[in-house]
Amino acid sequence: MKINKAITISKEVDELVRNLMESESRSYSNAVEFLIKKGSGKEVKKVKFDYKSYVDLYHEKLPNNTRVGTLTDSRKTKLRNFVKKHKLTIERFSIYLDAINHHCQWMTQAYQTNQGNTRVCKFDYFISDRCYAEVKDAVATNGE
Repeated sequence: MKINKAITISKEVDELVRNLMESESRSYSNAVEFLIKKGSGKEVKKVKFDYKSYVDLYHEKLPNNTRVGTLTDSRKTKLRNFVKKHKLTIERFSIYLDAINHHCQWMTQAYQTNQGNTRVCKFDYFISDRCYAEVKDAVATNGE
């Protein structure tokens, strides 16, 4: 009796998996994973990226720099990718901003370009790979 019931359940699950694969263009393993999560009664919640904490920390650590007025989708994507690529927890991001503030003074002040224009580093520059490399490799430090 138990064997027949198990075979019936197995056939039902297989049918559900195949239906998901066809209707939602899922791979077999993705469909099985979806059914397991759905069947467990637990909703799988994505961990939301806390953009506000990172921006607030930027404002706190670099108060003389331009403020982030609007956090556009493009900026959100850049920030999320930057943090993920360099494995920057909020604590490590804080250390990164401290390094900029203490060792790369030119990044926190207005400066003259070769063309005679005045330039100020903005949030978008601080979340770029170029800036990260300059800070990390001490290329942009004040002679240290």
